[in-house]
Amino acid sequence: MNRDLVFVYIETTVEDTYALLHEKNIRQLPIVDKLGKIKSMISQKNILDLIINDLDNSKHSMLKTLDNLGLPEVITADPMADIRRVAKVMVDFNLNAIPIVTDEEMLVGIVSRTDILKTVASVPPMQLWA
Repeated sequence: MNRDLVFVYIETTVEDTYALLHEKNIRQLPIVDKLGKIKSMISQKNILDLIINDLDNSKHSMLKTLDNLGLPEVITADPMADIRRVAKVMVDFNLNAIPIVTDEEMLVGIVSRTDILKTVASVPPMQLWA
C-alpha cells in the first residue's frame, strides 16, 4: 500500500485534475471531500472520454468540477484486507487501483497493480520439504 497519497478534492476542475495526473505521471486519482472521505476515482480515460464525447465544448468540459461529472461509486478496501482478496477484486472488476479507507471512509492509502506485482515479485520461492 502506498501511503504517500496524491488525491484531488471533489471541487477540483477537470483541467487541474488532468494537469496533476500528467505532472505526477499517474493514471488515476482518488477524489475526496473536504473532510478527506473518499468519493470516487478519476482516471485519464475518464477525462479523455469526457472530452471526446463533447468535442465542440471541450474547453467547457475541462472547466467542470469533479462533483459535476457523475463518476461511479468507488470500491475500497480496509487497511487490514488480505492482499490476495484485494488482487481478486481488482481482477474481477478490472481495476488498476483500490483506495484503502478506514471505517469512517477516510482515505489512508492506495493499492495499485504495480504494488501487487512488487509484492509478488519479492516473495521468496516456495520450498517443498519431504
